[in-house]
Amino acid sequence: MKPIEEKLGNLVSFTRGLTYSKNNEVEKGGVLVLRATNIDLFTSKLVLDEIKYIDSKINIKEEKFALPGDILICTASGSKSHLGKVALIEKDQGMVFGGFMAVLRCKSSCNPKFLHLILTSSRFKSYLNRISDGANINNLKFSQIENFKIFLPSLDAQQKIVDKL
Repeated sequence: MKPIEEKLGNLVSFTRGLTYSKNNEVEKGGVLVLRATNIDLFTSKLVLDEIKYIDSKINIKEEKFALPGDILICTASGSKSHLGKVALIEKDQGMVFGGFMAVLRCKSSCNPKFLHLILTSSRFKSYLNRISDGANINNLKFSQIENFKIFLPSLDAQQKIVDKL
């Protein structure tokens, strides 16, 4: 089966991160909040060095919890180079993602590991560079990236590419 060209917006759902007050932060024992600092710019992997917690008594919508297969993406940053950086969530650790972040959740036709490879490519980074704007805080809206086109092979072929790389 030949790869088809597909828009990112047809392959994923997009959920913005949780906004909370500084007063909701606790030293420990709360819910871990993933932020832009938790994505390594060079490896596109999740790092849990600088961790913030929020009070576990806060009512958090289920959609704000990072799930295995989610792709965490930085949607706002003072640094343009950090905008759009991504990390794949590998396991459920009861973490939520913060306000300057979002997650992309793959629909059934897309392998999250395959999509992560695409979103770490120089082609996607060039695309982000062309569309991002802002003088101080750079912001990325889903409407800006949903039209990014991906050549999508079958799920089988996606897995084979992931396995090779």
